Amino acid sequence: MLALSTVWNAGRRETGLEVIKEIQDTGISCVELNFFLDSKMVEEILDYCRTHGLSIVSLHNFCPVPDGLERLKTLPDHFSLASLDETERLLAVAHTRNTLLVAHRCGASCVVLHCGRAEIRDKTRHLIRLAQESKKETPQYREDFAAFVKERKTKSRDHIPQLIKSLKALSDTAEECGLKLGIENRFYYREIPFLDEFREIFCALKGRPVGLWLDVGHNFILEQLGFLPHGKLLKDYGDRLIGIHLHNVNNLVDHQAAMTGQVNFNDFKPYVRPETIKVMELHGHVTQDEVRQSAVYFRETFGD
Repeated sequence: MLALSTVWNAGRRETGLEVIKEIQDTGISCVELNFFLDSKMVEEILDYCRTHGLSIVSLHNFCPVPDGLERLKTLPDHFSLASLDETERLLAVAHTRNTLLVAHRCGASCVVLHCGRAEIRDKTRHLIRLAQESKKETPQYREDFAAFVKERKTKSRDHIPQLIKSLKALSDTAEECGLKLGIENRFYYREIPFLDEFREIFCALKGRPVGLWLDVGHNFILEQLGFLPHGKLLKDYGDRLIGIHLHNVNNLVDHQAAMTGQVNFNDFKPYVRPETIKVMELHGHVTQDEVRQSAVYFRETFGD
């Protein structure tokens, strides 16, 4: 089934009831709960779904937002699962485990994870600006790109064992709850994991309910910037695909409606199976009519 992430409207609504009713008004009956929801909002959405026949297919960690944090200012890796600080890593595991337990109560089948970052200054948006200014072929772009890649390689290595340790603990809980863990490919190049790091993680977690959650917009942007060869991520890990975030990219700005942008969604069709979870991750500027049109487009492309 095709779902819509609550990231579309949770930022402009105060209650879970307002969020889920507006989504239902689009004609969509499946949702992903994103990380902008506090505990009360999650309970309101769950109660409404149970009484009105809507389905919650996935949760995006952390959901609900951990107590004491502001829901609209807290990122999904506020506590990093790959942190070198053991106190932070254990907090990330604890809050993610809570998301898993909530997902189990909601009847969801997957939790989407952001897995942390190398602690370096990120230059992804800097490179995007240069590309938008038609400077991708300039010496400045090439030098900044190469320096960024080199720095990440020197700083990311120690984070992978930490992440594997976290995922092993969480996969035990996921198995008990009948859930899958979807590791999302990320927008910022400094974030973890990237390309070959996926292989190391999947090998270490062989036989566990852990796989790839593909964000098509992130994938497209990193391909356009030169970090990824075209189609490489799915060619290498398409057999581990659990779910997919669907949105378009226009001039290197993602989370657009299906009809607005340059992504060729047919590239992904060979990898999307009937059981693959399909979630539209559209941002708040997308209108209700554009949400409906996007749903029609994605259903025609990938099936329902």
